[in-house]
Amino acid sequence: VSAERGFNVIATANTRDRGVNEMSAALKRRFNFVTVPVVDDLEQETIRVEFKEPRAHFALVCAAKGCPPLRSEPYTGARLDAQLEDQARIFFAQAEKNRADPAAKRAHLSPIFKWYLADFGGSKPLLLRALKTWLPVEEDWKITWTDYDWTLNEERR
Repeated sequence: VSAERGFNVIATANTRDRGVNEMSAALKRRFNFVTVPVVDDLEQETIRVEFKEPRAHFALVCAAKGCPPLRSEPYTGARLDAQLEDQARIFFAQAEKNRADPAAKRAHLSPIFKWYLADFGGSKPLLLRALKTWLPVEEDWKITWTDYDWTLNEERR
């Protein structure tokens, strides 16, 4: 949500916090209210359906350590393709999440690919084919799903 310069934004972080919904009538007359969709709804119902861009899974993250890292800059239309490609490269460079084992003919992959298999071709061989851009794997390899860390990926100051 963005605001014009000189305006303030009041937001509530979740549906249980009724903060702005319980404001007095006098305050409500002074504010415009905008309902912003939950990121998961936006991902599931709009981005995946309309754009069919599997690299979106490297950008729209839940902030858990098992997810790709949060980007330190906003995504922009002019740079989106390069930013998504960079996010993919960063995600595949994290060996605890994704790695190839040519000797064993095995790909160790994040469970994100299991959860969204349909977005990467719909089958394990097609998934492996799609991932060849970032990981040296072959379509006939076995897949092992790596552990997913649900703890919060927080920045220490």
